[in-house]
Amino acid sequence: MLTDFWSRPEFYAYERACGDEPGTRARLLANATWKTRVLELTASEEELWKGVRSSYHSLINKLAKDDDFSISQTDPLHFGLARIVHYQAAGRETRSDESWRIQAQWLTVGCGRCWLATKLNDGIRRETSAVGFIYVLVTPPTSYFFSAAALEPNVGHALQWHAIKELKKAGVCWYELGYQGEATHEKGRNIEFTKRAWGGVDIDIREHYAAHVA
Repeated sequence: MLTDFWSRPEFYAYERACGDEPGTRARLLANATWKTRVLELTASEEELWKGVRSSYHSLINKLAKDDDFSISQTDPLHFGLARIVHYQAAGRETRSDESWRIQAQWLTVGCGRCWLATKLNDGIRRETSAVGFIYVLVTPPTSYFFSAAALEPNVGHALQWHAIKELKKAGVCWYELGYQGEATHEKGRNIEFTKRAWGGVDIDIREHYAAHVA
């Protein structure tokens, strides 16, 4: 789990850019009563694939066989495409320009990684368009699923599996997928259900966080 990143100046700057008081997340984690799903990436890719919810296998494989679909790691120069996808998926801007600038900076210094999904459009010009992204915070040996958005069905599944494989290749040992048991509404519970689709175990946030910041 990321334990110290939430108390670093770079994340405090992000919190300010989102309208939150610096230290909001760190205080939340220190008093959390729920758990978080963590996937150990030291297992083989075959074992990791077995841990993926079986109903997702065919959805991911279908896109993998689609010659018009591809996933690649993006850089700060092209990170604006992720912002466009996020805007289109949400139907509005949900946070400030500064928050996106900070995320682009994280890509530059290496504590953030973003993969962009693109699809080749039909037509004479055969142009590609961005249809999804996934953004992961990385502080070796740990990583954290920070944000994602997709404009077409199952793109999010393909992106998550791609990120898992790439993080493993990079030598990252753990991938934190997010909260479990925190949601109080149906949408949140559906998100938690999806985060459980990738295998892993639930860890008590408060106990783990306190042990690493004491």
